[in-house]
Amino acid sequence: MASRTLCCVALVPIALVTPRIAVAQAADATVTVEQGAVESFHADVCGHYGVSRADVVVIKAKKVSDEELPVVFLIARKASSTDGRIIVTPVSVAEMRLSGKSWMEIALHFRLTAEVFHVELARDPGPPHGKAWGHFKNRPRGEWGQIRLADDEVVQLVNVKFLAERRGCAPETVISLRAREASFVSLAVKLEKPKGSPGQGKGNGPDGSAGAAMRHDPKLPLHAERKGQGGGKGQGKRK
Repeated sequence: MASRTLCCVALVPIALVTPRIAVAQAADATVTVEQGAVESFHADVCGHYGVSRADVVVIKAKKVSDEELPVVFLIARKASSTDGRIIVTPVSVAEMRLSGKSWMEIALHFRLTAEVFHVELARDPGPPHGKAWGHFKNRPRGEWGQIRLADDEVVQLVNVKFLAERRGCAPETVISLRAREASFVSLAVKLEKPKGSPGQGKGNGPDGSAGAAMRHDPKLPLHAERKGQGGGKGQGKRK
C-alpha cells in the first residue's frame, strides 16, 4: 500500500510540469513567428525605400515602431530634393518624432502637406481607413494643403500605400486584408509577393528599391542634411 502511494506522489509533479512545458514551447513558437514577421517587414522597408538594415536599426533606436518606419523613410524621401542639393535624413525625421512632434507637424516643417500621404482608392473603404481617406474625398484637391491628419491616420495611409506598391496589388486589397490581421507587419507576410521576384515590389532601383538617390551619403553623418548654396527648397520634392 505504501509503495502505491509513493508511486502516485511521484507522478504528480510530472503531470503538473508537462502542461507548463507545452505552454512554454507554444510561447517560444509564437515569438519565433512574430520575430520572423518583423524581420520580413524590415526587409521590405529596406528594399522599398533603398535603405540598409543598419539604417533601420538606427531608426528603431529612436523609439520608432515598426509600422512607423515607412512614415520616417517616406517623409525623408519626399523632403529631399530630386537634384540632391537637399537631403533630409531619416534620423533627422525620427529625432523630431522623438521630441514629441506629430507626423503632420514634421511634414509641415519640411514644407510637405497631407497630399504626400494620400492613397488613391476606387471606393470608400469604410472604418477605420475610411476616416483618413475621407479627409481627401470631402475636399477639392486645391484644399488638401489644409488637411491635418492624426498620427494613426498617417500610419494607416502610408502603410497601405507602401504594401500596395511593394506587393504590386491594389490598395483596396491591403485594406481588406488588414481587417483580419493584428498589424501591417503580420499582413506583409500574408500578402503574395510579386511573381518573378523573391520579395521585390515597385521601385526605381535595380532591386525594386527606391534607388540610390535615397541611400545615405557615406561622406555625411547619418543625421546630416546637405543643402546647396542657395539653401532653398524650391528644387522640387520627390514624387
